[in-house]
Amino acid sequence: MSQDGHFRAHGRRQVELTASLGRPPSEVSQAIRLINLGLGGACVEVGGALAVGTWVSVEILAPTLWDPLILRGRVVWSREVRGSGVRAGLHFEHSDAARAFALFDLLGVHDYEL
Repeated sequence: MSQDGHFRAHGRRQVELTASLGRPPSEVSQAIRLINLGLGGACVEVGGALAVGTWVSVEILAPTLWDPLILRGRVVWSREVRGSGVRAGLHFEHSDAARAFALFDLLGVHDYEL
């Protein structure tokens, strides 16, 4: 069980990374705030509503990456947070081993820097 009382197969790290969220098939993306990040998913803050079950792509920019890391997943929970928009939980769908490894590597480097 994680520190916040939620069961997760993979732990999460508190992060402060630049990211954007897209909702395929639309090519428009919006800036988001990553609250935490792990191999299995992330918690994000967005400016507008996100319905549970919505498929999304998260593009993460980090100083340790040459290119943005694009992860695909779906919204598993969403709730409005007073004063900061909507907070949502994402579950990543890893279909590409290279992206999963890049996320693993990013989490390892980020943990070291903390």
